[in-house]
Amino acid sequence: MKSILVKLTWRFASLLFLLSLGAAQAGGYTNLSIAVYFRYQEVHSIPTNLDRFSNQWANVEKQVWVDKVYLETTRNAQLATEAEVTTMKKFFNDRGIRTSGGLGLTANEPNGFQSYCYSTPADREKVKAMAEFTARYFDEIILDDFFFSNCKCDRCIAAKGDKSWTQFRTEQLDDVSRDLIIGPAKAINPKVRVIIKYPNWYESFQGLGYDLAVEPKLYDAIYTGTETRDANSGQHLQQPQAGRQPGRLDRRRSGCRTLRRANVGHFLRKGPRNHPLQLHANNGRPEHGQSGRRGGYQRQPEPGYTHSAHSAA
Repeated sequence: MKSILVKLTWRFASLLFLLSLGAAQAGGYTNLSIAVYFRYQEVHSIPTNLDRFSNQWANVEKQVWVDKVYLETTRNAQLATEAEVTTMKKFFNDRGIRTSGGLGLTANEPNGFQSYCYSTPADREKVKAMAEFTARYFDEIILDDFFFSNCKCDRCIAAKGDKSWTQFRTEQLDDVSRDLIIGPAKAINPKVRVIIKYPNWYESFQGLGYDLAVEPKLYDAIYTGTETRDANSGQHLQQPQAGRQPGRLDRRRSGCRTLRRANVGHFLRKGPRNHPLQLHANNGRPEHGQSGRRGGYQRQPEPGYTHSAHSAA
C-alpha cells in the first residue's frame, strides 16, 4: 500500500500526515492516517513537564486524530534515557496511539549537518549502540534523513584511496546499514522493522552516500518525498515535484519485493508560516569544507521559521 507523508512544523514536534491510498485505517480517517515525529529534543524535554505537554496534546486531539508517533532516541550524538523513552511510550500508548522509534544520525547538526565519521571505530560503535538501544523499545525504527556522510578527515581520505567520494561513501554506508544498524537492531529485536527516509536533495544523494541501487533492498521499507520550502531562500529550490520522487525510486527497487510494497510513503514539510504550502523540492547542494573537512550541507535560515528548542528540524 503506497501512501503520502506530509511533514509540518509545530512548536513541539513535526506533524506528519500519512495519506494512505488503500484501505481505511482502524479508528481514524477513511483514507488518511496521521503520524507525529518527535525529535530527540522533545523526547528529552517533555517528560520533565508532562502535565504541560498533556494539555498541549489534548488540544491537538480536539482537532486531529493521530494514529502513531515516532519517538527519536538520538540526535547530535545525544541519546535518550530509558526513563525518557518509556515515559513517552506510556503517554501515547495509554491514549491508544502506536509508537515507533526514530534515529537522527547526525553528530553535530548546527555545524553544517556534520555527520558521524564512519571510518572511526568510536563513531561506528556509537551508531551501533544507538540502533541496539532503540530496538529494545520499538518494533519499528525510522532513520531520519541524516544518514549520510560528509566527513573528509584524514582517516576517511586514507580509507577512500583511489576511489571517488561517491563510490567510497555509498559502499561505506551500505556496510554501515548492514553491520551497524539493521543487523544489530534485529539481533536485539528480531521483529523490528527498519525504515530509511530519503531527503530531497536528489542530485547529491550518491555523493554523500545514499545508495539507491542497494539500500532499498536492505531496509524493510523507505520513505520518500519533497520538502516545502520558501522558494526565495538560499536552497536552490526547483518547481513542484511531489509526484516525481516516488516514481524515481519505484524504478530503483528490484528483486522479489516491489517498491510499491516497500515504499510506505513520501513526506512533505511545511514551509514558513507566512508562505503558502508549496510542493517545492529543496535541491540544496552539499558544500564540502564549509565547516572544515567534515563540513557538509549548509541550510540557510528561512523567514518565518522559529529556531528554538521546540522547532522541527
